[in-house]
Amino acid sequence: MAWLRREGYRNRVEDQFHEWVVDKGWIPTKRGWPDFLCVAEDGRFIAVEVKSREDERLQPEQEIVCRLLNQLGLPTYRWVSGINGLFMIAPSRLQPSECGFLAREVREMV
Repeated sequence: MAWLRREGYRNRVEDQFHEWVVDKGWIPTKRGWPDFLCVAEDGRFIAVEVKSREDERLQPEQEIVCRLLNQLGLPTYRWVSGINGLFMIAPSRLQPSECGFLAREVREMV
C-alpha cells in the first residue's frame, strides 16, 4: 500500500528503529493513528480522531487503524469541531489484505 512507504523520519534514532524492525520482518508505519488517546478516571480508554468538518472523511490509513483498534477492544471515535460530540467509528472485522503491515496479527485474532 502506498501509505506504508517509508518517509524521512525526524531523527536518526527513528531511522535506526525502522531498519531494525524491518530486519525482524515487520513493516512499520507512523500513519493513521488517532489524534488522541483519552483515559477516564475509572481507567477506561478511548481513541479519538479529530475533524474540522462533519463531511471530512477518515483517510484510508486512519480507517484501517481505527477499525483494528476497535477490533482489539479500544473504542474509537470521531469528534467534529462545532458539533462537540463523539461519533463511534463503526467496528468491523478487518481482512488481512486490507493492512499488509498487520496481516500476521489479524490472522491470529480471527
